Amino acid sequence: ATKITGPGQRATLSAVRGEGMKAVSIRVNDVLGVAGFVFPGDRVDVLLTRTERGDGDDKSFVDVLLQSMKVLAVDQVADVSKDSPTVVKSVTLEASTKDAQKLTLAAGAGQLSLALRQAAASKGETTERVTLSDLTGETPADVAARQAELDRKAAAEAEAAAERKRADDKIAGLAQAVERVGSKLDDLSKVKPAPAVVSAPEVREVVKEVVKYVTPEPPARATVGVFRGVKLETYDVPRQP
Repeated sequence: ATKITGPGQRATLSAVRGEGMKAVSIRVNDVLGVAGFVFPGDRVDVLLTRTERGDGDDKSFVDVLLQSMKVLAVDQVADVSKDSPTVVKSVTLEASTKDAQKLTLAAGAGQLSLALRQAAASKGETTERVTLSDLTGETPADVAARQAELDRKAAAEAEAAAERKRADDKIAGLAQAVERVGSKLDDLSKVKPAPAVVSAPEVREVVKEVVKYVTPEPPARATVGVFRGVKLETYDVPRQP
C-alpha cells in the first residue's frame, strides 16, 4: 500500500517510524517544499524564518531549527519507491517528542521551509543565524543608518503630500467661492431694476439779511474829576463839540 491510511488498512507510518519517534506534518508549497523534489525516505533540514519587531526596528532572520529530519511521507504518500516530483501541500517528518513540539510552535511563530540534504549526509553541522545584514555585508549600524534615511525620506514625502493636499484644498475652496459669487451675479443680472421716480424740485425761500452799521452819537455831557489836595471832586460839564 502506498497510502498513509487506506480503507480498512492500518497506517503504514507505524511500521517505518523509529522507536519512540513521532510523525509530524508541516504545511509547505512549491517553494517551501523544494519544488516537489522531497520524497519519502529523504532527509531534510527545517528552516524557520521570522521577524522580531522592536522600537521602530524590525529584524528578519533565518535559523536552522532542526537538521537531518527523516521524511516519512509527502501529502498522503509514504511509498519510498516514489521518484516522480510532485508539488505537495504537506510533508510528514519523523521527530522526537521535543522536536515535534518545536515544529508545532515554530509553525505559528514564523515560516517553515525545507532544505534537502545529501542522501548520505545524516550528521548535523554547526549553523548560525542569518540576518539581512549577511545578505549585503552591512553592519547593524549600516542597516540602522540606511533605515533611518529611508524613514526620513518617507516622512519628507508624507509631509510634501500633506502640503500638496492643503494647497489643493485651498484651491478647491477658492474655486467654490468664485462659483458662488458668479452664481449670485447671475441671479442679480436676472432681476429687473425698479422704475426711477423723479421728484418735483424743492422750493426753498431765500431770506436775505441786511446788516447796517450805525455810528453812535457821542454823549452831550461828560464827567470831569478834579483833585483838591487828596479829595476828588467831580463835575458834570457840557461836552465840547
